Amino acid sequence: METLPPEIWLQIINFAAASEGDHLKALINIALVSRQFHHTIFCSENDSAIWKPAAVRYGMHPNTHLDDVLFTGTSFLESRSWRTVFKFMKELQKPFPHESDVTIPKAKKVAWQLPSLKDTKEGFVRRTFEMACCGNGRGLSYSVKQPVPADRGNILFEARNIDNDKTAVAAGLLEAGEERARQASGRPRRVERHRLFPYPLPAGYMVTEEPERGGFVVSKIDPTTGNPAMSWLFGDRQPDRFTSHKDIMVAITYHGPDDKISELSNAENCRSMFVCLKAHDSRKPANEVAKPIWAFDVSFDWYHPDDDYRGFAHVKNFHITSNYVVALITRHPSAIMRKITGTYFVIMDLMTGKIVREIKIHKKAVSPAEPAQLPNINGPLPLNRGSYTTAFSHDFILTDSLIVSGGPAGEILVWCISGDNASDTPIAVIPTDKHNGHQLRFTDLQLSACGTYLALTSSKQIYIYDMISKKLIEVYDNGRGVSEANIYSSNPLDDFSSGVWVRWTDWTLTSVETSHPMAVSSLVADEQKYWKRIGAGVAYLHEAGIELSYDNPLRALTVPKRRPRWPPMIS
Repeated sequence: METLPPEIWLQIINFAAASEGDHLKALINIALVSRQFHHTIFCSENDSAIWKPAAVRYGMHPNTHLDDVLFTGTSFLESRSWRTVFKFMKELQKPFPHESDVTIPKAKKVAWQLPSLKDTKEGFVRRTFEMACCGNGRGLSYSVKQPVPADRGNILFEARNIDNDKTAVAAGLLEAGEERARQASGRPRRVERHRLFPYPLPAGYMVTEEPERGGFVVSKIDPTTGNPAMSWLFGDRQPDRFTSHKDIMVAITYHGPDDKISELSNAENCRSMFVCLKAHDSRKPANEVAKPIWAFDVSFDWYHPDDDYRGFAHVKNFHITSNYVVALITRHPSAIMRKITGTYFVIMDLMTGKIVREIKIHKKAVSPAEPAQLPNINGPLPLNRGSYTTAFSHDFILTDSLIVSGGPAGEILVWCISGDNASDTPIAVIPTDKHNGHQLRFTDLQLSACGTYLALTSSKQIYIYDMISKKLIEVYDNGRGVSEANIYSSNPLDDFSSGVWVRWTDWTLTSVETSHPMAVSSLVADEQKYWKRIGAGVAYLHEAGIELSYDNPLRALTVPKRRPRWPPMIS
């Protein structure tokens, strides 16, 4: 048996792995048959051949390269493999326990500063920022870029000063190992005061109008240096909202001078051009505007003239992977958009713009609930009213196979969009904190760079979930005094300053021990060492007393001069 060719070994293993049931258990059982089988299954040379097909069963696109996977369950200090991706995706798609079986931990007082690395006794320690969320309050308005492993433990955010015609934004960078933020790139930029449809968030990008380069330019900020690293040329089409993956950008833009505008009433005011561009090639002339990979007007291409109830489509939010565009859209009787008659996730092919499938967000809440009276604007969320949804109240999260979003009655839902578990209904409802049986309003949600942890923020607290163990592991309070009357408000009217929630992790370089074989998957180069987690925590980084102006754009996030007076925790 030991003399069989490697091709036969792989065929036997792939046959067993493709069978029904637990793929991971089947492969491990095969590995116990002989030393050769064990080596074939777990050696790095066969990682893609054996474990990628198993990941495809759970929704990974067959054409996806390992470097293009958005979340792998590992930090950037840990090596990637298809085996860890498969295990991560398998656990990620398991359901959460019912909310009646979940106990919400008591909130802890959050630190208002990062602990110094000088105080550690672990020798050489490296700190990374794995997760960040914006904290509501008075003063600056923050938006945070979703961290990914390519950010190398850094956090990019945008600080916006809303001051009538002097409204400006500046990019901020919180660098791994540092204890305070700095301005990331260039001077602040004057922007519109209000953005009716703010998603996807612009954090991590800067928009300029450069006639010498043909018109509007969107530049991506490198999170490792804080400088512009890649740019997309839009020509005469002014970009409104955009997001990118590597060198591909998808954007919603204003109509250009040559674009035909729908004759529907109010259609000329809708920023409805959907455009996909490749990054500018530095070898070409600086003002050469490349032809889009695809471009169409949602007002035309997604308009249903025979449907007077759901005829007009409008894009509220969108994100992309290496293979798909997922857009959150609403449908309306007309371009006036006063009445929403349908809410959908539309999955499109990234390189063609063709629709692959649609998922309807139904009106009723997924989890069981008793009917409730419709509250006032600052009251509790209705439990199962179809007229209210938080799908537009905050961003949604997209992985290679899942969507995490708000939904009817304020629930946080998990959708599977590809693979064997793909469904038109949510595969999980995340159990959340409620007050007197009513759902709190969440203001932001983010995944950690590894994808293992999910953070939800309210007006004063952050909730951190372990997406693998399906548990709410930590709740932190920033000390904001919120009265009973304002408990359901996302941002009560007070003088509490805004800030940024961050979750940090400390690592130390450790030698591999024979009793710890799994450390081999995280080896550093060819050395018998790996990065070991030695600590983690959460901090609320508050604004210091530096005013945001055109010449002094960024308030550093640092230790406040006055700490909050902690009110009694509301149970």
